[in-house]
Amino acid sequence: MLEAQKQQHLRTMRRSLNRAVTSLKEGSDVVCHSGWGYGRVFTHPWVEAKGKSEESLPEEEVTLLLPPSQPEELAEWSAILPPGVLPALAFFWPGPLLVRVRVPGGVRRLTVGCPWHPVMQELLERNGAALFQDLTGESKQHVEEGRELSGSDYESARLLRWPEEETPLEPSLLDLGTRPWRLLQQAFVKADELFPYLNEPVILSHERAFPERAIRTYVPEGSTLIVEADEAEQLPEAVRELRAQVPPDTFVRIYLDEQIAHTHFPDDREVRVYGELSDMERVRRRLQAMLERQNRRLGKRVLLIGVSNLGPGSESFQADLRKFSHGWLKVEDGVRLEL
Repeated sequence: MLEAQKQQHLRTMRRSLNRAVTSLKEGSDVVCHSGWGYGRVFTHPWVEAKGKSEESLPEEEVTLLLPPSQPEELAEWSAILPPGVLPALAFFWPGPLLVRVRVPGGVRRLTVGCPWHPVMQELLERNGAALFQDLTGESKQHVEEGRELSGSDYESARLLRWPEEETPLEPSLLDLGTRPWRLLQQAFVKADELFPYLNEPVILSHERAFPERAIRTYVPEGSTLIVEADEAEQLPEAVRELRAQVPPDTFVRIYLDEQIAHTHFPDDREVRVYGELSDMERVRRRLQAMLERQNRRLGKRVLLIGVSNLGPGSESFQADLRKFSHGWLKVEDGVRLEL
């Protein structure tokens, strides 16, 4: 879009934009397009305090939106944006690149972006950083079809529409909350374009993690369950308890840490070893290879993957397991596990 055309559209929307900025400052929501899709924009004390207040973030999955990447603005968010990513943000923002970060003082994760849509840029330039939540379901469909929003959640929300048809771009997603950093989604910004601007080692998620297809394609007639324990010593008894619940006509396969398998199940032909959880990338590769082999076997089956001591730094590993399994069982004292 030509700059003159963009400015003409913004002049046409001047009154609507003024009202939208007023609504944000008064605590109401604004619905508009970010560049990757429609969502609601709203202010929050956590954002106004640059993440330093005691008030926690909303429970919903949200994206923190920053105004166009001015150095002084990014410097104010140094608590969540590590120095090694700043050259990339300065180059690609505003643009289709999102980064996932850890929220200081907790376990929450936050996706941070700088929208490239002219309306959103104008809104944030006037208001400052805000939170953004993607529209889903009927609300998303209504807006994309040109209809107005309805329902109690949007009674006071203002809707901003661009005069031309929207052309969303799928953003790339970089996870900064792990070591090494991981490119979780390679979309508009490609890896070979991004990596020269990063001062930290990065791996491609889908080269060294599970493939995108669901695990159920490996095991069409079965279920894959994750069994998590805080301590490794809790896993053997949990595995035995679950194993006893599997019907006799169903095949069982159990995947365990090397030490647990060799200590508690040394001669068990149904137990497979995925390595040591201290090397999660190796565990990913071993699990992928073993699960792919299950695709060549017929019949009903239950696969149990036992994991323990998943502390800080294992978030992306847990995300892979959750995405591609059928269920997650947590070992807790006094609680009976059931398939």
